[in-house]
Amino acid sequence: MNKVTFEKDSVIFREGDPGAACFEVLKGSVSIYSDWGGKRQQVLSTITVGSGFGEMGVLESEPRSATAVASEQTELLEIKQEELKEYLQNQKNHALLMMQGLGSHLRARTKDFTDVRSVILEAEEKENRKKEGLLKRLMYFFDIYERNQNQLSEPVPEDAQATIVEGPDGRNEAYAGGDIIFKEGETSRDMLILREGAVSIYSNYGTPEQNLLTTLQPGSFFGEMGLIDGEPRSATAVAAASGAQVQRVGAEELDSLMQSSPDLVMGILHHLSARLRQLTTEYLQACKAAGTVAESVRFNREWDAETKRLLARYAEMSNHFNFY
Repeated sequence: MNKVTFEKDSVIFREGDPGAACFEVLKGSVSIYSDWGGKRQQVLSTITVGSGFGEMGVLESEPRSATAVASEQTELLEIKQEELKEYLQNQKNHALLMMQGLGSHLRARTKDFTDVRSVILEAEEKENRKKEGLLKRLMYFFDIYERNQNQLSEPVPEDAQATIVEGPDGRNEAYAGGDIIFKEGETSRDMLILREGAVSIYSNYGTPEQNLLTTLQPGSFFGEMGLIDGEPRSATAVAAASGAQVQRVGAEELDSLMQSSPDLVMGILHHLSARLRQLTTEYLQACKAAGTVAESVRFNREWDAETKRLLARYAEMSNHFNFY
C-alpha cells in the first residue's frame, strides 16, 4: 500500500481502465465522472476524506465504469487488488464501512430503478400519454442511458451465487420446513448465509396478499441490508419444505471474522458489489426502455410488439429488487 498525491484536475483512473486498485482519501477530494472530457460529462459523486472509491473494480476484476479526477490537491492511499484483504484485516471497521458504502449505493440505485419503472408504467395507460411532462420524463431517463451505457454489464448467471464460502461454525441455526427465519417489519443487524436446504421469501406473508418473491438455494446471502443499516425487513423468510441450515453474521462480528475467516467477509463484499453492478445494468436497461416507450408517446401511435413486451416486463418487476 502506497500514499500517492494528485494535483487538481489530475485523472486518477479512466473509464475502461482495469480495476487494479482501490483508494482511500487521506487529504483533499475526488470527483467521479461519466463521459469525462466528452459532451455529456457529468459528476456522479464526490469522495471526501475518510471515504474510499474504486472498490467494485477490485472486488470483481472489472474495467472501470467511470473516471476519477482529483478535485483539488489530493493525497490517497492506494490499495492494490492483492492488498485489499490485508488492508481490511488491519483497519478496524473498514470492512463494515465498505459494506455500508455499497449498501448506500444499492439503496440509491433501487430508488432510481423504481422511479424509471413508474414512469414507464405511467405511459401504459392511454389516457396518460398526453399528460404534460410525461414525454420529457421518459426522455430524461433515456438521456441517462445514453450517458452511462458503458456501465452495462453481462447478466449474472442464476447459479453464480451457489458457491458456499466456508467460515467458522459461528451462529449456525437449523429450521424445519415452514419455520419463519425472520418477519417483515422486524429489525436486525444480522445477515444470513444459506448453507443447506432452501428458503422462500414472501411479501405480506400469512395474509390474502401473500406473494412469493423468490426461493433461495445454498450459497445465497440474504438479509444483508439489515447488517449494513439495520433497516426493517422488507419481507418474510421461511424455510422451505426440506428445511434449512443458515449461518448468521452480525455487524459486531465482522472485525473478528476478517481475522479468522477473511474469505467469508470478502465473499460478502463481492456479493454486494456484484449485486450493485447487476442492479445498475437493470436500471440502465430500463432507461433505454423509456426511450423506446417515448417514441410511441411522441407520435401517439399504438404500441408495437417490442413496446408491449417492455411494458409487460416492467409490470412484473414490482418486487424484483427488494432488500430483505
